[in-house]
Amino acid sequence: MLEAYPQFQQLVSYAIPDPHIERWMLVDTNAFRTVFGRGCTLPALKCAKDEYKKILRQEIRDSELEAPLGGEEFAEDLVMAMDLGRVREPSLRLFIRELRGLFNRWR
Repeated sequence: MLEAYPQFQQLVSYAIPDPHIERWMLVDTNAFRTVFGRGCTLPALKCAKDEYKKILRQEIRDSELEAPLGGEEFAEDLVMAMDLGRVREPSLRLFIRELRGLFNRWR
């Protein structure tokens, strides 16, 4: 995608959740507790289609908060509460490592 814009290639790092962003939102139970007042259960790495969405919605519903967008509206709050140095989710850890590398190249 950035091939046409080589001047921006050093400024971009891709965050590609594998398998889904909803899993990233459930990986830090302490962050989830901070945002929603209760912990959550991390689902299996691979599961049925839309399973992560259902689990995230149910976990938020169980905290008695409304999530009209399915939980996406809380993504920033969760990220701000996460301890990114302790993340064990493989695809999120890869993104964090690549982002650190990008920041280190700017030094």
